[in-house]
Amino acid sequence: MGPPETPLPFAGGVTQVRALMDIRAGAELTVQYVNLMEPRAVRQQLLAERYFACACERCSEPLATSTDRFLEARSYNPNA
Repeated sequence: MGPPETPLPFAGGVTQVRALMDIRAGAELTVQYVNLMEPRAVRQQLLAERYFACACERCSEPLATSTDRFLEARSYNPNA
């Protein structure tokens, strides 16, 4: 899965979606609502506070095989 293609700038109460690259017809577009460098649990909690449950490939695949496993290690605090 690549990076989100559609940052969402706001202008006059209207959401504008602009692609940063060419997008083929039928391609799935993704939008970044939270910092993607946060651990999965943190991202999911922030999204839940907005009444949103993410079901993207990265959030859905097992943590053991996801790139999120590296973020979980980064957030590990042995003094907690």
